[in-house]
Amino acid sequence: RKKGLNSASGGSLIAARRPSRAREIIRDFEGLFPKTLFETLTLHQNDLKKGLENADLVVNATPAGLRPGGPLLIPSAIIPRARRREKILFFDLIYHRGRRTEFLKMAKKKGHRIMDGLGMLLFQGARAFEYWTGKRAPVGVMRRALLAAMKMQKGPGPFWVAKRGQAPFGLKQK
Repeated sequence: RKKGLNSASGGSLIAARRPSRAREIIRDFEGLFPKTLFETLTLHQNDLKKGLENADLVVNATPAGLRPGGPLLIPSAIIPRARRREKILFFDLIYHRGRRTEFLKMAKKKGHRIMDGLGMLLFQGARAFEYWTGKRAPVGVMRRALLAAMKMQKGPGPFWVAKRGQAPFGLKQK
């Protein structure tokens, strides 16, 4: 966020269906980012609309959007139209083969930038690879394998398992 709702300094707004959960998330984040201002935000449309006025980034970290026609946490009517130099990045941790969540579709229709969680999945896997092997992750190979797995997949969410005797990501087995 560019500005907190009640202050001139930058910060982050955290909204959750349960206000107690938003406060819990803020306590965790304050320990990690002590110089950042965090505020809770309700899911009431007026509060969400105010929060979006100065937002740089909006993240959906909920399962809303896993099923087509599922609940929308931010109604399309309150998402402002993107201005030439002030586009919000809407990021949804959910990723699907060949389709965007309603959250991302709405933001795109309003002219904003969008991103799904596929890149996050890739780099979480790369970090895990490096942690467990002590070797640099072959991110390009992993990206190609992930995209190939997404093409083969049926249903929502990626799922890929190497065949018995096959090394993951095309790596050579010893």
